[in-house]
Amino acid sequence: MTTLNRTTYICGICNTNPDQLSHHTAHLNSKTHQEQKIICEYNVRRYVVDFLYLVNNNYWGIYLQNEYLDERMRTETIPIFEDWVVKKSYDIEKKYNLKNNYSECYVSKYEAETHKKCDLNDEIDKIIFLDWKIMYLIKQAETIQKTERSLKHFDNEMIHKINNNEITIDELFNNYVNCFCFNDDNDNYNDRRAKIIKNNINLGYIVYSNFKNKFCFKFVDIVTTVLGQTEKRKSPYWFIKDEDLTRDKSHQIKKLIIAFIQNLLDNVEEENEKITKIKNKFLSGQKNFSLTILQELFK
Repeated sequence: MTTLNRTTYICGICNTNPDQLSHHTAHLNSKTHQEQKIICEYNVRRYVVDFLYLVNNNYWGIYLQNEYLDERMRTETIPIFEDWVVKKSYDIEKKYNLKNNYSECYVSKYEAETHKKCDLNDEIDKIIFLDWKIMYLIKQAETIQKTERSLKHFDNEMIHKINNNEITIDELFNNYVNCFCFNDDNDNYNDRRAKIIKNNINLGYIVYSNFKNKFCFKFVDIVTTVLGQTEKRKSPYWFIKDEDLTRDKSHQIKKLIIAFIQNLLDNVEEENEKITKIKNKFLSGQKNFSLTILQELFK
C-alpha cells in the first residue's frame, strides 16, 4: 500500500474547492468571487455580534428586531430575540467559514501587520481594529488549504493486466484462495487488520475484473437546505452503467457482488478444507461486506 496526498484549495466565501492552486487563484480574481466577497462583508457587518459595535445601537436594534418579527410570523418555533441574534451571528460565521475568536486573540496579529498599537478600551482604536479584523477573517476564509491523505491499496501492474485481459478471473480466484490469510490466536489487532486488508485486496481484483465495465463510483455533491440554511457535502455514490445515473445503487451493487463471489465459491471443482473455511468465513461476514475499499478501483 502507498499513501497518496490530495490537496484542495477551498474558498470559504463561495464554497469552491479546486485541487489546483492556479484554478483557485483564478477564482479569487473572478468577478463572481469579488461580488460574493462584498456580500459576505455586508452580512458580517450586519449580523455578526462582534461587529455590531461598528453600527449605531438604535439602527441595528431596529433592523434586527424587524427581521426577527418577520421570521416569527413565518415560523412556529423561534427563540427569544437575544438568542435569535446570537444564532443569526453564528449562522453567518458558519456559512462563510469564518474562524472568529475573541478580539483579544487578534490584537497581536493586528499590531504586527499594521505596526500600530491597539487599546480595545479606546473607541477609535477599537473601531479601526474591528474593521481590520473583518477583512482579516474574510482573507483567511478565501483560502483554506486542505490536504487529505489516502491509502492506495491496489497494484497498478495488476490493474493494467486486468484492463488488458492478460489475467483471467479463474487465475485471480486461485490467487485469492492460495494467498488467503486466516487469523491466528497469537494475532494482535494490527495483524488481524493487515490480513483482512490483504484478503480484501485480492478479492477486489476479482470483483473489478468481472464488473469493471458494469459499475462506476464517484463522489457526488449533495445540497441540503434546513431551516433556510444550505449545506453542501460530498457523498459516495455507486452507479450501474447505462442505468439511472442520478440514484445511488450501492445496496443493489453490494448484493450483486456478494452473489457473484458466493457463486465462485460454490462452484469450485475440488472443494478442500481451505475452500470450505473461506466459504464459511465469507458467509459469516456478508453483513459486514463493504464497498469502501473498492471505490479506489471503480473511480
